[in-house]
Amino acid sequence: MIVDVHHHLVCEHGYVDELLRAMDACGIEKTGLIAMGPLFETLFVSGQSCGPLGEADVLKAVHAHPDRFFGYVYVRPGFDGPEKVREWGERGFKGVKLHIPRENYGHYDYLPIYQTALDLDMVCLFHTGLFYLPSMKGERVSAERTRPIHVEAIVNELPELKVILAHLGGVWAEEACGLARIYSNVYADLSGRLDGWRAAKPAAWFDEMLYWPGASDKVVFGSDVHADELGETLAHQLMVVRRMGWDAEKQRRFLSDNARSLFNF
Repeated sequence: MIVDVHHHLVCEHGYVDELLRAMDACGIEKTGLIAMGPLFETLFVSGQSCGPLGEADVLKAVHAHPDRFFGYVYVRPGFDGPEKVREWGERGFKGVKLHIPRENYGHYDYLPIYQTALDLDMVCLFHTGLFYLPSMKGERVSAERTRPIHVEAIVNELPELKVILAHLGGVWAEEACGLARIYSNVYADLSGRLDGWRAAKPAAWFDEMLYWPGASDKVVFGSDVHADELGETLAHQLMVVRRMGWDAEKQRRFLSDNARSLFNF
């Protein structure tokens, strides 16, 4: 059975039930849910929003379906601190979604966030690469602060911290793959829209990025799409790993085993 480590709780009425139906159709057993509050109320919403969703809504879904969902707390380093990680970690959340930091992810002031995650055995899912922003004029937001290389300073300080680099690092894929190859607790996901970063990459590119023996042990499945695109996204990522020649055992690690090891399922 498949584990989806990267899925957003879309601000639509009835979305949890829609997602469960899509998960059942795809053979996805567990999904990690992220709610990102008012800033991203319209993310993936095609009709009318049900209003912004937060950690309390994720907790409600997890409590209603504990065998199907696990939760992430959404943290913007420089805006949110370790107390937010501790609050939701102590309420059973399994991960921390790091996003849009004020300074580089590796800034010394953010270490208490990561230390708290480590203390609570929570996985840190870092957004890496470019992204579509809501209106944030005045904050001087830059994706450069989310480069995978900035995570290097964190794992050097906290070598036991469990890390997932989202989107294979995006435009900095070589950095993400280098970190995953060198650091035992650094993984990457292939999440993203069908028309996004994966669409333009030939099989040879993935072979070049994930060249080392054991690469299939360091990549996990994440969707990061609306539930109605879940099946197509899963099929596309499976096509990618099959084109690289990954056999059934390697595919199983990518789809399930690596995530189970990370989250202790």
